[in-house]
Amino acid sequence: MADTKISGATDVGILLATDMLPVARSGSSTAYRATGTEVQTFVRTGDISGGSAAAGIIGEYLSAVVTTAVTLATGITSNVATLALTAGDWNVQGEVWLLIGAGGATQLEAGISTTSGVIATAPGIGTARVTVAGASLSTAAVLPMGPTRISLSASGTAYLMANLVFPSGTCTATGVISARRAR
Repeated sequence: MADTKISGATDVGILLATDMLPVARSGSSTAYRATGTEVQTFVRTGDISGGSAAAGIIGEYLSAVVTTAVTLATGITSNVATLALTAGDWNVQGEVWLLIGAGGATQLEAGISTTSGVIATAPGIGTARVTVAGASLSTAAVLPMGPTRISLSASGTAYLMANLVFPSGTCTATGVISARRAR
């Protein structure tokens, strides 16, 4: 059997078929129809160029890093970072870095959501949450989250948030939020 090139294919692959019959001819190209058993095998290879996937392509990567501290009020959820996402299916993750004042903190909470200022109270698609409670924490803490799936039919925003409960002093947060297009 002769090798057959499939025009427009973006994957490397092998098409094996028995009894291939020509069904259409245009210039130097011929379309075939299989009348017997067909076996298709496609191998996807990763990009080894060191570059980034283009916008809209699987593997596209976006991130936002906040190095200017956001001052937190006790018991109030604050947005630490935002990340604009285009329509699609995204895996989003993040880290909130907390600097805890001299008064300490009794509860640390961080989350990712498409709703500003709201850390989910229950697990769900499009949300992530980390809570540390019942401890007397002082100095600093890092709360990692994700990845969580955010699926958008139109452009939207992913929010990285923090909420601390502390008796006195000043607490601040910085962080990073990143997303990779899954499909």
